[in-house]
Order: sequence, then C-alpha cells, then structure tokens
Amino acid sequence: MRYAEKVIRFLKHSRGGGEVKSQHELITQTDGRYELTLKGSFPFQWPGNLASALAALRINVISGVARKENLTWQATFKLDCKRYLGTPDRIDFTELAKKEPDHLPEEAIRLSAFTLQHLPSGELEAIVCGPDQIGFLARFLRRISILGLFPRSFELDTVREQVRDRFVLGCIGTLMPPPSLVAVLNSTLQTLVATHNG
Repeated sequence: MRYAEKVIRFLKHSRGGGEVKSQHELITQTDGRYELTLKGSFPFQWPGNLASALAALRINVISGVARKENLTWQATFKLDCKRYLGTPDRIDFTELAKKEPDHLPEEAIRLSAFTLQHLPSGELEAIVCGPDQIGFLARFLRRISILGLFPRSFELDTVREQVRDRFVLGCIGTLMPPPSLVAVLNSTLQTLVATHNG
C-alpha cells in the first residue's frame, strides 16, 4: 500500500474513533481578546480542525503553545475575537477540535520564508514566516496533514502583523519523516514563498 493511501485510511479511522476526553477554559482579556486553554486527548488532526473552525468564525489566532506528552495535549492560545459576531464563551472549542471542517478560506497561503531541519529526536522542525492571514494556520496544517505529517508540538506567534510559527512534526507510526516526504514538503513551501514574493 502506498504511503498516501495509508495516510487517508489512518485519517478516516481516527475521525471515526471513540469519544475524545478533553476540556477547555476561556478567559476574557481586553480589546476583544481571549485566552483559550485546551487539555486532554485529541485526534491527530485536531490542530487543523480547530484552526479551520476558528478561521470560519473570523477568529484570529495571535499566538499559542501546544505540546503532546504521551497521549495528552496541553495547549494555550491567544485569540482575537473582534471580528466574531457571536459570544465566544458559548463556543464549544473541544467540539471544534474534534470535528472535521466543512471548508477553508479560499485565499492562498502567503509565506515570506521557512526553514526545515531534523531534530536529534528524529522529528522534523518547520519554521514558517509570513504576513498575518485569517486561516493561515488552518491551511498550513491541512497541507502538511495531506502529506502524513502531524504536529507533536508547536509555537505560534504574531508580531506587527507578521507570523512566525514553529512546528515539530512527526509521521504516522514513526517520529522521523522519510527523506522523500521532507523533499515534497520543502518543494511545497518553496512554491508558496515564490508565489508570495513574485
């Protein structure tokens, strides 16, 4: 079975798995901003699910830190909800993390720079930079998930409308992505940079 087919079968299986035990807390800050904390067991594709849902709601992720220890994720996000028309504290963020999104914003991802390097653990570190865009995180995570890459930890930061996000990526069944997969990712990111700079 080809690797891409394994990825598709894996994603279908993980979407239909058992109940995901998780919880969230939302703390109101100032100027339409909130701090969201998530903790618990989530499916592999949860960061992309959540990011896609937030983008559809016009909620921007300003910054965030997430790490997986054994089977438990601990994540904290700073959210800008000024463009959201509803009441943020009524959103079930854990449900958004579990549910596959219906659609993503159509605007293309714009990258200004990126780096890829293998860590001593064998995992792949990806750092991507570019102008802040609604749906940026969602579309980036969707692209890498199609390749069979999933974040094991990540750090998100937006300063002066510029994004600098760091991801530690692993593959299904192994921490170390194969060289062929890294080459495809590198080519994909180079195309996004060339499109933005062109």
